[in-house]
Amino acid sequence: SEKRSEYTAIGDTVNLASRLESNAQGGQIFN
Repeated sequence: SEKRSEYTAIGDTVNLASRLESNAQGGQIFN
C-alpha cells in the first residue's frame, strides 16, 4: 500500500542516519 512504502522510505532514512552517526567519530559531521 501507499502508506507502507512511505513508512519504508522513512525507515530507510532513519536507518541510514543512525549508521552514519555510529560511523562518525567524535566531532565529525556528515553533510
